[in-house]
Amino acid sequence: MKIIKVTSFVILSLLISSCKSMKIKKSSEQNISIASIDAANKSVFVELKNNSSIKHQELKQFFKLKPKSESYKNGDSIILKNNKKYGYYKLIFFSENLVSNANCYKTGSKWKYGRNTNVIEKNGQCIYEVINYKSDSGNKIGQRIDFKDKDYGDKFLLFICTATTEKFIEKSITRIPYLWGRQYGDFQKEEWVFMEDNVTFKGPANKWEKTYGIRKLLKNVESVWIQMSQGHMKGDDPDGTKSKYFNMEVRIFEKEDDAKYYVENIYK
Repeated sequence: MKIIKVTSFVILSLLISSCKSMKIKKSSEQNISIASIDAANKSVFVELKNNSSIKHQELKQFFKLKPKSESYKNGDSIILKNNKKYGYYKLIFFSENLVSNANCYKTGSKWKYGRNTNVIEKNGQCIYEVINYKSDSGNKIGQRIDFKDKDYGDKFLLFICTATTEKFIEKSITRIPYLWGRQYGDFQKEEWVFMEDNVTFKGPANKWEKTYGIRKLLKNVESVWIQMSQGHMKGDDPDGTKSKYFNMEVRIFEKEDDAKYYVENIYK
């Protein structure tokens, strides 16, 4: 599904009928910083920075709307102009990126570095490296994300990055970029691990590709720990291969399918 970036809501309203999906970005000062129209499914995906609702006037900065309500919540419909005709579009909200220092401010601070890890800065982008010298759980980079006063119980967490590895073994997870997570809150300890066996890298070696996991959060969740590590299969000899990661994001969605849409059509 093709995404076209635009910088004006006027251009957006003129072009919406000619494509299935379209994305627009705004400045960080606004409550909305990303909005994407899925014209085929009559949906509008909106990233909200702080609130759980959006005012009509804020949406009007992006789209040509007919007045309907003073504010909107997730799942509400808006009347949006499409090809000179107005139609109903469902609003789908998702959170801002919850990762601290995703863009390498002060060379990767806020992250916790285990043994045999590294971070380099290249063209203003952080590239995180996990080096597998031996089968060692200390080979990881991660951070804890506090949800503070947000109620994310029963919602879906997306942890995504762009990753690669220097070597690739067919039919083995050894040396493959591996994402892992744990959640904390008022529930049993054995329920903490919520993102494991999460190896989506297809290969070959040195090819950058999306690596991600989507998992449902437990009720009463207060925070999560997310980490980048390297897969290892028993019998494979770790040889110092580097797996590499950049452009990390953690976002919260109401539904799993909404998170999948973001992976396929919005994440870059």
